[in-house]
Amino acid sequence: MSPALIEQRKTFRAVTWSWIGVLVVLLVFLYIRMLTHPLLPVLRSPFFSIHISTIVTAYALLLGILVVGIIALVKPKDLARMERLKSLSTAMLYPAVALLAFGIFIGAIWANVSWGNYWSWDPKEVWALITLLIYAAPLHEKLWKSFQKPLFFHIYGILAFLSVLITYFGVNMLLGGVHAYN
Repeated sequence: MSPALIEQRKTFRAVTWSWIGVLVVLLVFLYIRMLTHPLLPVLRSPFFSIHISTIVTAYALLLGILVVGIIALVKPKDLARMERLKSLSTAMLYPAVALLAFGIFIGAIWANVSWGNYWSWDPKEVWALITLLIYAAPLHEKLWKSFQKPLFFHIYGILAFLSVLITYFGVNMLLGGVHAYN
């Protein structure tokens, strides 16, 4: 078996196990939270599971891009490897952005059903939109030539994950709003 194929398999395994680990931790956290905190009436909606599962799946893919970016920066001189890893990240980026956009769309429909308006400029909504725009930028690599360079792409993917962390954790801890269900 060629060394490139072995390396590709190792990368795939690392990304897969990272996702599995995150999902297990998330499921344990949600299970414990469900046992200790009953759902608020607004959360007892069919939109709840669709919205949350879509957004969490998008975040898992974005986490995969972060992990691949970190793996890529371990050996930044190997350009062929960097290019393969960029292709892997790009393959995760397209569905991640689509799922994030769909999750925001479903959330807007749910908000209209629950509160009578589609968008209220809640901090979580704003940061979800910022995250979507940050991750949509690399999809336009033909316009922004910097994204064609694997090193820039991977560094951008790593730094872009900060927007996910702010959206997921920072807004609830610092800004509050309609989405802060503490």
